Amino acid sequence: MIHARKRTFLWLGLLLGCLAPQADAHAENSNAFRFSSHQEDKRMVGTLEGKQAAEYHLTLTEGQELSVLCHARKQNVTFFVKDAEGHMLHPTAQQCAHQTWRTQVPHNGKYTVAVFQHHGAALKGQSAFYRLHVSAH
Repeated sequence: MIHARKRTFLWLGLLLGCLAPQADAHAENSNAFRFSSHQEDKRMVGTLEGKQAAEYHLTLTEGQELSVLCHARKQNVTFFVKDAEGHMLHPTAQQCAHQTWRTQVPHNGKYTVAVFQHHGAALKGQSAFYRLHVSAH
């Protein structure tokens, strides 16, 4: 009887352990959206907690102009933009200073816009509100 209970708890633990990574992967994909060839705008708001970064994945086509406007109350919040190959298109040194950043998309693919806190604030576990306006046309 005791061995059967131990096996039940073992199987239950294994089952829960297998399901947890799938839930995280699903949450990561929830920030993906596609821009079509005509002009579109997306607005996202959120709160960053510690080292957490908010990533948004965009499928863009060559020739589209991507523009990003980031608003943050704290100066330790910044964003970056990467192309499909992982090359940085926007330097991370600049903060979300209510200025619009623009670029022409060099090739088709999945682009990433991520908002995050600087290292010092993230280590302290601080939180920061942000608002991101992304458009492609």
